[in-house]
Amino acid sequence: MDKGRRIVTFFNGMVALERVVTLDDADCRLVNAVVKGRTSHYNAAVQIFAEGGSRSRLAWTVDLLPDELAPAIGGMMDHAAAFMKKTLDAAQGQPYDAAMKVTARDIDHLSIATPDPGALAMKLQQVGFNLTPEGVEPRCVCFQPADDDIPNYIALIEADVRVAVAVNVAELEGEVREHSWETDDGYEVEAEVIVGEMDGPLPWFPVRHQMPEAFMEPEWIVHPNGALGMLAVHVVSDDPSETAKALGAQWGAITEDLFDGCTMIQTGAVEILIWSPSAYQTEYKAVEAMAPEHRPTVVGIAVAVERSRPLQALLRANNVPFALTEGDRVVVPAEQLDGLMIEFMPQT
Repeated sequence: MDKGRRIVTFFNGMVALERVVTLDDADCRLVNAVVKGRTSHYNAAVQIFAEGGSRSRLAWTVDLLPDELAPAIGGMMDHAAAFMKKTLDAAQGQPYDAAMKVTARDIDHLSIATPDPGALAMKLQQVGFNLTPEGVEPRCVCFQPADDDIPNYIALIEADVRVAVAVNVAELEGEVREHSWETDDGYEVEAEVIVGEMDGPLPWFPVRHQMPEAFMEPEWIVHPNGALGMLAVHVVSDDPSETAKALGAQWGAITEDLFDGCTMIQTGAVEILIWSPSAYQTEYKAVEAMAPEHRPTVVGIAVAVERSRPLQALLRANNVPFALTEGDRVVVPAEQLDGLMIEFMPQT
């Protein structure tokens, strides 16, 4: 809190700068406004009213513009209200529901929300990636998957900055999202993805694909930089072991402390590597990596690449900065890709 302002990170990774307008202990009333975020106007009021005996009623109202954001904000309010109820029930000795649990088959994809997906797509193309066609959200960087029914890709969507991990599951009920792209030869590719609710402590959500082959089109999974597949997701957390333990319990995954300051979660072919701030900065000092202010959060990915030297030549030709580290690994700094570091791991 600084002079009545605070930076708030929501459950889905969205960040907003808020200003406290009213804080009235006598009337149990809090009013705040968003100073910087997706809304052009946002004013929220929360007040508690006595209902007699040991009961009380909480009223929460929000005024916002533009109207198009109402469904998204309403969903966030529903999520927050559920957690309020859990916390209040726990205080009264009521049972507290555990976090969402699934049986993760693998890391399905990385969902990157950015205000300008087109700009980030162009930067990824400079690094040598092919993407799905323009004009259809999400724009995706697709890779050759380890299993035919579990895709391996990065999805770019237009929203406030947030990176979330999508976990592939065999059974799921949730929102059905349909996508359709047209290939260069005029062939229409359709996808249908069932998406579950966002959870934490690291932003993640479960997904199930009805048409996983949609993300495996040959012209999309072959890249000029020689990229083969996503091997790992890099995360920074103040307590890697505890974050891994929480996610491992939610996903039914294996966790292992690799060394001091780095813990691995293994669900399938793609690993989650969770670093302490100091360990992350030490490991990637060649690109002057800095731990993010808000943690835990995704900071980068590791991608398998055929060979290192052709990749280096491509990056130099496109004026993309990089560092060459042990084992001919090529690391593109986070500053080049809107906060996402990419580590290329040569396979030959």
